[in-house]
Amino acid sequence: MKGGELLLEELRKEIKLAIGCTEPAAIALAVAYAIAALGAPPHEIKVVLDPQTYRNALAVGLPYTSLKGPAMSAALGAFLSPQKELLLFADLDPRDAVKAEELFRSGRARAFFDSSLQDLYIEAQVRNNVHRARACIRHYHTNLVALEGPCLNHHNLKPVNWPEPPKSIWENTTFTELFHLASQLDPGKLTFLQEAAKTNLAIARHGLRKGSGLGTGRCLPHIARQIAAAGRHDFNWAGVCLAAQAVACAAVDARMSGVPLPVATLGGSGNQGITSLLPVWLVAKGLKVKQDKAAQSLALSAAVTLWAKNKLGRLSRICASAFAGSWGIAAASLWLLGSDSTPVTRTLCNLAGSLSGIICDGAKPSCSLKVMVGVETGLKTALLTLQGLTASPSGLIAETVDQTLDNVASLARVGMAGADQVLLACSAAGP
Repeated sequence: MKGGELLLEELRKEIKLAIGCTEPAAIALAVAYAIAALGAPPHEIKVVLDPQTYRNALAVGLPYTSLKGPAMSAALGAFLSPQKELLLFADLDPRDAVKAEELFRSGRARAFFDSSLQDLYIEAQVRNNVHRARACIRHYHTNLVALEGPCLNHHNLKPVNWPEPPKSIWENTTFTELFHLASQLDPGKLTFLQEAAKTNLAIARHGLRKGSGLGTGRCLPHIARQIAAAGRHDFNWAGVCLAAQAVACAAVDARMSGVPLPVATLGGSGNQGITSLLPVWLVAKGLKVKQDKAAQSLALSAAVTLWAKNKLGRLSRICASAFAGSWGIAAASLWLLGSDSTPVTRTLCNLAGSLSGIICDGAKPSCSLKVMVGVETGLKTALLTLQGLTASPSGLIAETVDQTLDNVASLARVGMAGADQVLLACSAAGP
């Protein structure tokens, strides 16, 4: 299989529809699998999580309930089927949400984190008075690696995916190779990315109308007049930048508040799917490029975002929506303006000097503020590079973009290893 085909396959695999934040949805999914294996309503639910999954489920909104947290996510899973994977909240009946609240308040749905777990890990244990069942999801939000219970054969249930993550195209691909591959993909095979952008635009419109969550997107002024460019020469960058921020933030606002509308996720993150696709979609529309080129720009943004995210980690201690998303936005925007990989690599190094300090302190309504910063910085840093601004190698910024990303990844994975405990302690302390 050629490199372009491998990249296309990876993009298709990493774009998934989800309703709600992916960590609560994955917790509910694991519980739903375990209960299907149990074959009866559970008397008790227990979930064991890695610290970062636990953190990301603490404060984010859930559909049809004002309650939050990993234990409440687990309680919702008791009333859902695993068949729809990360879209399972679509089937949630508001009356069942009330029952889930009762299950949660009774103390029969509990959640814990294990500090020794370093990758995405969700283990759901359920029992009734007679039997027990267990389901385990690892590495990816839908990657069921273990399933035990008395009704496996009856429901034809079995683990379906990889006990260890498979090697991917991101492992040994340099940025220059990736840029070339992504910008040469057949546009006729990229309609799924255009559909993903449209899906995310729909929830953005909801956020703009309703002022969901924190309301960041709705607070950014007067979107309708922001994309007024008549052509390339009077292209309104300030307007497009503000519009891109508003639309991306509005989608994140709605998603983080639990609005039950689908989002096209990227690399397991809905906010990443929003950040890497919607701003680029607006830039392409503002520049009035052909549909084929717009589709290729989405592929480039998604590929660069995933390339960076793979190094940072599936659940990173650095905000990947702001950091990796800004890399995708900048790369695709410069490509739309006619740049080759050289100014793009300089831009990404510049971004490493500004956005690598944005910490992920859990999924929650204020994520839209980080997305706002990432979108604006990605677009404006791209323009600064075109004006000749280049940060010299120092600190995290190295001679090449590949080395620079390795430095940021080392900071996230090694240098910030103690951050999980501190952040969880802050969350436990409450307001």
